[in-house]
Amino acid sequence: MQKPALVTSLLFVLLVFLSAQALATPVRIQAENSGRWDLKTKIFYVEGDVRVGFDDVEIQGDYLQWDVSTQELYMQGNVVLFQEENEFHGEALTYNVETAKGKFTQVRTELIAEGAQGPIFVFSERLGIDEHLYTVTQATVTTCDINQPHYHIAAREILVYPGERMVIHSVTYYEGRIPIFYWPYLSIPLDDDRGLNFFALPRIGYASEQGYYIKNSYNYYFNRTAFGSIYYDFYSLLGFGYGVRHNYVLPSLGEGNLYGYTIPSTERQRVQWQHRYMTDRINFNTDNAYEQEFVSGMVDEKISTKTSLIVREDSFTFQGRANYADQTRDQPGEEWLLDGNWQQSITDNLRLTAKSSITHRDYGIRRRMVNHLVETSYRISNHTISIALQQQYNPDVMEEDLHLNWSSVNRVPELRWQWRNPNLANWSIPGTLQLGLGRYQEFPSDTLDHRMLMKLDLNNRSWRPTNTTTLTYNGSFTGHLYGQGSAQQIVQTRINYNQRIATPLSFRANYSRRDVWGETPFSFDRQREQNLLTTQLSYNRAPISASLRSGFDYLTELYQNVTGQIRVRQGDWNANVSANYNLNTQTPGNMVGIVSYQPNAATTMKLGTRYKLADKQWDRIDGQLSFDLTDTWAISYNAIYLPQTQRWRQGQVTLTLDLHCRELSIRYDQVRQEVFFQYTLNAFPSLPLRFSSTEGVSLFDLDDIQDILGVEDEMR
Repeated sequence: MQKPALVTSLLFVLLVFLSAQALATPVRIQAENSGRWDLKTKIFYVEGDVRVGFDDVEIQGDYLQWDVSTQELYMQGNVVLFQEENEFHGEALTYNVETAKGKFTQVRTELIAEGAQGPIFVFSERLGIDEHLYTVTQATVTTCDINQPHYHIAAREILVYPGERMVIHSVTYYEGRIPIFYWPYLSIPLDDDRGLNFFALPRIGYASEQGYYIKNSYNYYFNRTAFGSIYYDFYSLLGFGYGVRHNYVLPSLGEGNLYGYTIPSTERQRVQWQHRYMTDRINFNTDNAYEQEFVSGMVDEKISTKTSLIVREDSFTFQGRANYADQTRDQPGEEWLLDGNWQQSITDNLRLTAKSSITHRDYGIRRRMVNHLVETSYRISNHTISIALQQQYNPDVMEEDLHLNWSSVNRVPELRWQWRNPNLANWSIPGTLQLGLGRYQEFPSDTLDHRMLMKLDLNNRSWRPTNTTTLTYNGSFTGHLYGQGSAQQIVQTRINYNQRIATPLSFRANYSRRDVWGETPFSFDRQREQNLLTTQLSYNRAPISASLRSGFDYLTELYQNVTGQIRVRQGDWNANVSANYNLNTQTPGNMVGIVSYQPNAATTMKLGTRYKLADKQWDRIDGQLSFDLTDTWAISYNAIYLPQTQRWRQGQVTLTLDLHCRELSIRYDQVRQEVFFQYTLNAFPSLPLRFSSTEGVSLFDLDDIQDILGVEDEMR
């Protein structure tokens, strides 16, 4: 008669502990049907949904034999081995509990790798178990989830370190039954969550300067602290190219990578070192590169380095940068930057700030800008007293072909008092009052004088006389009194008026005025008067939105361009038309039209154009198209065409074939005259081919209407 499952389980657990008291690791055995114990051979025989557990291992199967004297168990029939997050299925398992060694036949498993999208399926005739290492012989690996996978990797041997990595030896890639590629060694991490790509197929293509090429990368992975890629490429016009990128992690010193690549026939080479170190207190980053290329009988060299350091403590913060760049061709020259910023809290109220930067640029004409600031401030309640010494350069010094009224100014020194939300005669002012006295010297005029400052900044205030009207205003007064007797006063006012005329219609007006009286002996603090009004009328009721805006400068008596925009959104369609008109010259400017259609996520059509109304000619045409030709074929096209010069600024057509678990794409770049082929396993996506150019910005990527129209938002 069959015993109840619970009684059977308890009996076998008791027998295990009585017979194996010497074992350091207790073994738990449960069975649903029957079991017997042979006292002479000291072997357990168990049948029916058998479960064995010890340490972090659990084994399930239909039939179990356990030899207590040798500590070896044999499991057969629908065997499943669990360890941590790994699960192995097979037909028969032999395992020694004491030595943690065994073998598994007809094995299949799913491994989860952080860098892969979806599970990795592994099949093998035999699996060897040695404590925390699994050895898979004559195995196949795939990420295709059908019975007859579209592709697979055949391997002579696979070493699986649970939760760490999978090392594959003598790897052959099969497309169906056809062998395509061979690697002597592959290593795929199972615990890396950085999104790195550890499996890459060769890339094949054509480029006008390189000819036909095939680019290969051989990825290796020792552990989370040492991994990388070896590059070996061939170009029909340039020959072979070789390179390596090694990534490292130093537990106490940070992480980084070393990169080197060369094409010997062109003497082209690049060496790069990147490193970063981050803790709660320190953030350090450095990026250093050297490039060399032999072009037209000349050696072109480029050197660059960028290093930054941030140190944070309870009482101080330091930020520093050091950049350097040097090149020998195109525009020969060098530039470098040293920048430091120290902020120290001496007490709760006393603070010290020290800043310094040196910018150097030499491309035929040498320019250098040196800025320094040392300031200490004492704050109590809403009062702050500070004293500062400063050398400040005009940032336009580094630009070419600019006529400057001043190049630098020194504060030697200046004392300031700041009072936030001052209360004068029981009248609270929402703003900031500043008083200051300083000694200034300006170059190249070598003007030296004292300056007394009084400045009052008023915070934004809003007034709503009605539910549909909002008035926002702020302002400031600045007074300068100089040692030689001259004085300058500046009053600035800003008023914003918003009026909702009706539910879909609103009006906005912004008025900005700056009045200046008196004279200043300096150029750096000289202010220009301003008297500008801008207006905008807006309409917004689905599916239509529209706006009309312009402005007037009362000083120059010139109008801003009138800019109009209409947008219509109806279902899957979106149309946008913008145009501008110069009121001063009474000439039309540009008109831009954009139409898009997106019935679903797989289909997008966009057409944009810019037309010069005054010249009556098309300036540019932009187009984007992507849709599915069939269930497996898709096509996309991105282009920018300039009709005036009959030149393509951008043009890329991509044809993509979805092969279930793989993807084949063919791309042609008509500007670069390059054909690019890419075969991708969806589970291990390669980095996408990126095209970026300052001339290749699409109309669809621009948000500001003035940028799209191609005009500046200023008086004409």
